[in-house]
Amino acid sequence: MGGCQSASKLFQEGKFEQAAYSAAGRLKNNPNDEALQHILVESYNQAINQYDSLIQDAGQLKSNDRFEKQFILYRAVQQLIAAISKLPASSTQSIKLVDYSNQMATVATRAAEGRYNLGVKLLDQKDKADAYEAWENFKKAEEYDPNYKDVSRMAEKAYEEALTLVEVNVSQVRFSLYDINAAWLKQGLIWNLESLRTNRTLLKFMLSEDFTNQTRHPDQKLQLDFTDLRFDMPITSNYSYDRTREITITDNEGNQRVIMVQATVYVSRRILTTSAVLMAELRSLTDGRIMLWERFPADYTWRSVTARYTGDQRALSAEDISMMNNMAPELPDHDNLFRMLSEKCINDMVFRLQAIYK
Repeated sequence: MGGCQSASKLFQEGKFEQAAYSAAGRLKNNPNDEALQHILVESYNQAINQYDSLIQDAGQLKSNDRFEKQFILYRAVQQLIAAISKLPASSTQSIKLVDYSNQMATVATRAAEGRYNLGVKLLDQKDKADAYEAWENFKKAEEYDPNYKDVSRMAEKAYEEALTLVEVNVSQVRFSLYDINAAWLKQGLIWNLESLRTNRTLLKFMLSEDFTNQTRHPDQKLQLDFTDLRFDMPITSNYSYDRTREITITDNEGNQRVIMVQATVYVSRRILTTSAVLMAELRSLTDGRIMLWERFPADYTWRSVTARYTGDQRALSAEDISMMNNMAPELPDHDNLFRMLSEKCINDMVFRLQAIYK
């Protein structure tokens, strides 16, 4: 009853398509509900009349997107028809379902034609911004009609002309000073750069060595150099302090007395500081313009605190015991330290590039 009332309410409010969907949904579980069947018939007929009117009005428009508007309307009405056609025959025997697939295919081709022709005009402008817009139009045309002319090939062509190809060169001269194995760096860097999100710019980053067999020349060059690499020697400091505490003990006969317990804590602290700077220069190879020349610094401090004690454990505080439980970690090597530094530098650089390519 609740479902019928809901569909009826939507129908009374003039929301015929929603009423049809609501009634169809309820009829799945109650296929013989005559009240729901009646609402479905009336709401479907009204919805079809509305769509027919909207489709006709859209066809009278002078704008270039009239066929796209018609396509959207045909798609919506076809979805409604598909939902109703899934119901048991006993629920839809009073409905005359209309098939708009032929009309939908016709306007889809006309919509693809409009987008295709606009893409061709834009591509003739020989400009990256226009090529990008052309690519968008070809892709839209392909959505409407994947088999329209050579739309797939034209979309690929527009993509190539809209693409900004950036050569990335990473200097590793200074790595040998610290015996750093950074074999992972270049591909990791490209992965980070490819994560850039832009509004109307297509970007592809390639390492300098990957241009060997490329016929196309890069549009820009990103030169990267890790300067000011510093790995300090670890500093170890040892110190001790005493702990005393009054505690109450009970002997075998139940007598209690207060005694003083004492312990000495021996602490060992190790600190290692490291830093690096990523020097980045982004230059346009078409006009020589410097788009970015910036330093991206990073630093990292590794710390280790361990402790031991002598004396009575009962004198120790919770903080003392926590230090006792610390395992003495291994000192990180230069490879791991550089990885942490470089990740910070690269992330900051990518964030900066996001603003340049927005």
